[in-house]
Order: sequence, then C-alpha cells, then structure tokens
Amino acid sequence: MFNKTNKKFPLGTFLANVFATLLIGIFTMVQRGKKHFSTDVPIVNSLNSCHIVSALISGFCGTLSTISTFINEGYKLSFINMLIYYTVSIAISYCLLVITLGSYAWTRGLTNPIC
Repeated sequence: MFNKTNKKFPLGTFLANVFATLLIGIFTMVQRGKKHFSTDVPIVNSLNSCHIVSALISGFCGTLSTISTFINEGYKLSFINMLIYYTVSIAISYCLLVITLGSYAWTRGLTNPIC
C-alpha cells in the first residue's frame, strides 16, 4: 500500500523495518532493563515472561522486519536511490535504538536476562 505511492523510496518496507526496530529496542529494554538503577533486579523477573519477550523479539519483530524484502526493495531502485534508502533506513533505526534503549541503559542500566 505505502510502497505504491513513491517509486523512489519504498515507504511501506521502511516503516515496517523502523517499527520492528523500535519494538526490538522496547522489548529488549523490558527484558534486560533494571527496575531501579541501584539494584540488579530486571523488569521481567520470571523465566516464562523472559521467554515470551524473547519470542516476541525473534518471532514477531523478526517477521515484521525481513531483510529479504529490504534487499529486494533496494535492488529495484536506481543506484543513488538505493543508497539513500539503505542509509536512511539504517540511520533512523540506529538512532531510534540509541534513543529508546540507550537512554534507558544510561539512566537505569541493563542487566543480564534471566533466560
């Protein structure tokens, strides 16, 4: 639907990949984040909950952000548009991870997951 609106930038694939990256950051924060900066108690503190969050990261987010579609969409573009698409996609996704997961890690801290 979104990819048909602009032939030079596959917006649908871009939005799906960026949204999946944002969710991966949030789920990782929930799985590995500390409840309080002075303790090592994780937010998710049961084994079943940890496995559910892991499944959401690898299953749901993994299927939402497919590398094959990302590469295929870039392959269909001209060389300069492909470079723009790849650069913008990677840069935006990286910045979102730094903002979400990085800010939490710097303020509260991360711990090892229990699963």
